[in-house]
Amino acid sequence: MTLTKPPDKIFSEEEFSQFEKELLKTMEARLKNNQPVNKVFGGPFGTDVPEPRMNYIRARNEKVIRKKNAYITFGTDRPDGVASGYGGKGAQRANRIDIVVGRMASKPQDPGTEVNNSFSADAARIYLSQATKIDAHFGLTDGIVSPESLEGHSGIGIKADAVRIIGREGVKIVTGKGKGFGGYAMTGETNSRGGKIFRAAPPIELIAGNSSASKSVAIFNIDGTTRPEMINNLQPIAMGELTRDSLLELSDILDDLWSALYGFLMEQMTFNVLIGAGAAGSGVASPRHNAAWIPVGAYAAKNTIVMAQSGLNPMWNQRAKKLMWEVNYLKPFGYKYVCSRNVFST
Repeated sequence: MTLTKPPDKIFSEEEFSQFEKELLKTMEARLKNNQPVNKVFGGPFGTDVPEPRMNYIRARNEKVIRKKNAYITFGTDRPDGVASGYGGKGAQRANRIDIVVGRMASKPQDPGTEVNNSFSADAARIYLSQATKIDAHFGLTDGIVSPESLEGHSGIGIKADAVRIIGREGVKIVTGKGKGFGGYAMTGETNSRGGKIFRAAPPIELIAGNSSASKSVAIFNIDGTTRPEMINNLQPIAMGELTRDSLLELSDILDDLWSALYGFLMEQMTFNVLIGAGAAGSGVASPRHNAAWIPVGAYAAKNTIVMAQSGLNPMWNQRAKKLMWEVNYLKPFGYKYVCSRNVFST
C-alpha cells in the first residue's frame, strides 16, 4: 500500500530566480518554439540537471567528495554540527565515512544555505563510525540492549524512506562472535575496542514504529469491574518447533483428562442406577460388569475404589503433568521455553 503520493513533477523551477529560469529553457520549450535543439541538456539522458544546492559546513578534519547534492565525507564522528559527536570532543579512533544524498530534503532551505548533517532531514544516509552513539544519532528507542552499554563502540546506520536487503540465495542476520578467527585469546573475537564480548548471543530487535515502551490496557472482569494490566510492546518471538511441541503435549494432557473424566462419569452412572434400585441390600444388574447381579451396598464400596482408580488418581497425575508442562514450555528456565531468548519484536 502506498502511504504517500509520488511527486507530480520530477523537475521544478519554483526555487530558481527569474534569471535562472530564463537560462533553464527545457528541451520541450525549445521544440515548442521551433528553436533548434542541437544538443541534449538540462537532465534528459543523464545530462547535468540544474537543481538547488545546499552548502555543507565542512569541518577542518574532513575530506568531502561531492557531486550535486550527493556526498561522501571522511572525518570523525559527527551527527550534527562540528561540535557534535565524538569528533566534536576531539576523540581519537572515532573515524567515520558518511554517505549522504539529498541534504535537508524534508526541510527545504534556500539555495546556497549552509547546513550541517541532519539524521532526520537528509534524504538517505549510510553512516559508518569507529566510535559513535549510533542509537542516539538516529533517534532510536531503547530496547533490550541499553544504548549506554554501546556508547563509544563502532556502529553502522542505514536510513532512507525505504531500505531493502536482498540476498538471491539467502539473508542472514547474525549477532555475536565470528567463528574460526585466529589471533585472539581463549575468549575469541573481541569488540572494536578490544574488549570482551560478554553476551554469547546478543539480541536481535525488530522494533516497528520505533517504540518499545510498555502500555496499560483495561481488562474487564466478569463482575463488570476493570483492572489495569501492563503489556510489553517489545516481546520475545515464539520458537516455532518448541511452540508446536508444547501444543502437542497440551493436546495429550487434554486427551488424558477427557479419559479420566469419562471413566468417572461411567462409574457414577452405574452407581446412580444402583441407588435408583431402591432399598439397601437389594441388587441390580450392573451395566459395567457383564450384567452381573451386585448388591447395592457391596457395589457402593467397590464403586469408591474404582472411581479413585479411574478418576481421582488420573486427575492428580494430569495435574502434575500440566505443572511440568508449564515449567518446560512457559518458564524462562524451562528447557523448551517457547519464547526466544535472543530475538525480540514489536
